[in-house]
Amino acid sequence: MQHRRRRQQLRSSQWTRIFGTVSIFSRRHTGWRRIAGLAGVSLALLIAAGVFAGFAGAQHTQAQRHQHLIVAVHQASDVPATGRWLDTADNTAYTAQLQPQANSRLPNAFTFTTSLGEQLAGNLPVFPLADGTFAQGLPQGTAPAVALPRCRQGILQSDTPQPIIYTFVAHISADGLAAFALLSYASARDQQGIASVCAGQQGAGVTTYQMAAGCTLTSCTDLAALLGPSIAQHDNAILAAEQDGSVANWTAVYQLTSRQVTAQYSPAAFAALLNRQVVSVGKITAISAPLTAPVVQFTPEGQAYCAVQQTVKIEHNGRQSTQTLLSYYVVENGAWLFWFTA
Repeated sequence: MQHRRRRQQLRSSQWTRIFGTVSIFSRRHTGWRRIAGLAGVSLALLIAAGVFAGFAGAQHTQAQRHQHLIVAVHQASDVPATGRWLDTADNTAYTAQLQPQANSRLPNAFTFTTSLGEQLAGNLPVFPLADGTFAQGLPQGTAPAVALPRCRQGILQSDTPQPIIYTFVAHISADGLAAFALLSYASARDQQGIASVCAGQQGAGVTTYQMAAGCTLTSCTDLAALLGPSIAQHDNAILAAEQDGSVANWTAVYQLTSRQVTAQYSPAAFAALLNRQVVSVGKITAISAPLTAPVVQFTPEGQAYCAVQQTVKIEHNGRQSTQTLLSYYVVENGAWLFWFTA
C-alpha cells in the first residue's frame, strides 16, 4: 500500500537549512535491517517453541525491580560507528555514519528513506552540541567563511530516480539511541519549489518528510533510562491479556511489540492467535526481574537492541514448569519494543 507524502510546516530557530554532497546509495528500499540475522521473524515462529516471549511478571514488586535496572551501553565509544533509526509511524528511516572510517571518501555519509521507499544519500558533518547531543548539518552561526548555497542538488532514488534540490537536518542523542531527521525537497525542474526550499519555507512543490525516533530538533529522550520501565510495561500488559484474553488487553501488547512482528496482523488477529497459544501451551503465572543488567548493543548496521534474560513460570493442565528465556527488545519510534525470544 502506498503512503502519501507528508507535507508539513516544520521549523526551528536553532537551525539553518543544510547542504551536502550527494551520492547514490541504493536504488530500492529494502525494508528494515536485520538484527542478529533474525529480523522479520513471523509471530508463528516466535511462539513455535511454545512460549510468547517477554511474558509478564505476576507481582507488582517485580515490576518495580524492572524499573530500577542499571543499563550498560556496550560500545567502544560514546556513539556507534553507524546509527540507524526507524519511525514506523511515518514509515521513514535514517542512517548516519557517526565515526569516520579509515580511507572513507564520505566520512559522515547518511541515507534517508521516505515512506514511499525512496532514498536520498549524502554526506554532511556530524558534530557535538553544547548539551552533549549531536547534529548533522550546519547550525546557525557556524557557516564557513566561503559562501555556500543554502540547499544542494541530489538524486531521490526509486524505480524512477528524480533529480531534486533539498535541505536536510538531523539531531542525534549523546548515546546514539535516539534521533530526529528532516528532509525537504523540490523537483529540480520546479523553480518556484526550489525557491521555497532554499529559503527554508514550505509551499507549492515542496515535500517534507520527518523521521522521529526519540528526538526533536531541540531535545532527545534518554532511552537507556526507559529500558527497565519498558520491560515492566510489556510484562504487565502480557499478564493482563493472559488473564482475560480480551482483544483490548492484547492490543496493549500489540502496541508494545515491534512492527517487524505485528505488521502482518491486525490487533484482533494477534489476540486470537495468542489466545490459542495460551490454550495449547499454558498460562504465564510469574516472571522474574531480569537476571542480569541489560546491555544496549548495536548491530553493524547501527540498529540498537538489547537482550534480557528472565525466568518464566507457566501453568498448563494443572502442571507448572519454569523456563529461562532471552528476550530481545529493539528501538523503534523512540521507544523500546519487544521483538522476539531465543
